[in-house]
Amino acid sequence: MRLKKTLLAMLALAAGAAMSGEIQGDFCDGYKDGYRQGYTQVAGAGPPPLTPLCPGKPEKKDQDNRSEYDRGFQRGLKDGLRDAGR
Repeated sequence: MRLKKTLLAMLALAAGAAMSGEIQGDFCDGYKDGYRQGYTQVAGAGPPPLTPLCPGKPEKKDQDNRSEYDRGFQRGLKDGLRDAGR
């Protein structure tokens, strides 16, 4: 009985982690795309920039209806514009 509870708990944790990773993945995919676009808007043509590591995903506010990808894209765009302007 104890083994069943332990296995069930491990399965629940794994499922939660997989779902969290998928959402973080969408955010990070958007961040990378936004960063590249923002950087090239300022720096012009040339080799694509190395994208920095994806930042931690900020908490979503109740009134924010954007997808995780869109939220990441906007954050990446802002960071890319800033970094290219240095």
